[in-house]
Amino acid sequence: MLTSLYYAIPILKSLFSGVCTSLPGRYHSRSLLMGIPGRWAGQEEMTITAIAKLFGVSRQAVYGNIDRLAALEAKFQTMPENPVHCIMVTPKDIDKAILSLALDAHAPLEGIQRVLACIYGREASRSIGYISELLTRAGAFAREITRTIPLQGIQQGANDELFDASDHPVLTGVDVGSTYIYLMLDMNDRKGETWELAMETLKDLGLNLKVAISDAGSGLLKGVRAAFPDADVQTDVFHVLRDLGRSVHQFKACILKAVADCYDLEKAVARCRKPWQPNARKKKKRLADCMARIPAMVEDHDTLACLYSWVHELVSFSGYDYSEVMELMNWIPDGMAVLARRNG
Repeated sequence: MLTSLYYAIPILKSLFSGVCTSLPGRYHSRSLLMGIPGRWAGQEEMTITAIAKLFGVSRQAVYGNIDRLAALEAKFQTMPENPVHCIMVTPKDIDKAILSLALDAHAPLEGIQRVLACIYGREASRSIGYISELLTRAGAFAREITRTIPLQGIQQGANDELFDASDHPVLTGVDVGSTYIYLMLDMNDRKGETWELAMETLKDLGLNLKVAISDAGSGLLKGVRAAFPDADVQTDVFHVLRDLGRSVHQFKACILKAVADCYDLEKAVARCRKPWQPNARKKKKRLADCMARIPAMVEDHDTLACLYSWVHELVSFSGYDYSEVMELMNWIPDGMAVLARRNG
């Protein structure tokens, strides 16, 4: 059983302390406090008129707060005696849940509404406007915190462009050493001037990249080089490996096509009723050439795939020292080029 003790704790604290506290709904601790002597008026020989005069309110206000206290008391009596079966939920907890659903679960606004209603019940319902305004305030608060964080310690940055639901580019920068995100800016374009402006703004916070890693996007490279002319701008290995891998897979597709052609030629030769005719002899010749070419192609593909996996190993923590990596990186592309020339 889940019971929301939404305002019970703050109401009780305010009643016993007598401190004026604003509470949700129609409860107000200072005015609600007048209901206590009102409930005990008969025993303490204190009239409702005297209580109203003491608090500076009307007699109707005292009677109203007596009824509110009775309703609150009835609500407490319906709660389970075992606190283990209760969930203490405050408005702040609801706000935290909204932020977690938006940031961690990437839930849409309507989804956040449904989750709150499912878990916490009707008392936790929040409008779309409230949720949107809360996320906006949280984003502004986060930006203010981000602007206070010095970036002098970041020397190697990985920069790229992401795309949100509106297909706008989100300029992104990550510290290679700590994975700290020093840039995440939603912009209308990804031109060189846009990237330069974003980087110049970060320079005011101390960012001074010595190494900038990115893909080969023209706008990105232009903007980073303009902002950090002395930085060592390097293209990432992912796109290079992707292009090499694409060539390896295309070569494999060529081998599979050659095997399929051999299979079709075999069936065509088998259907020939007059094998001595020129057309039949041509098909046999093409079949023989195709079958002779396939073993060499398979061997070259195996070598090419081995070299490709070696490149993958070299760009990771392979155990080779720097001189060995550089020597192999110069030799492997030459070997791959020889195989490419041999197979057209």
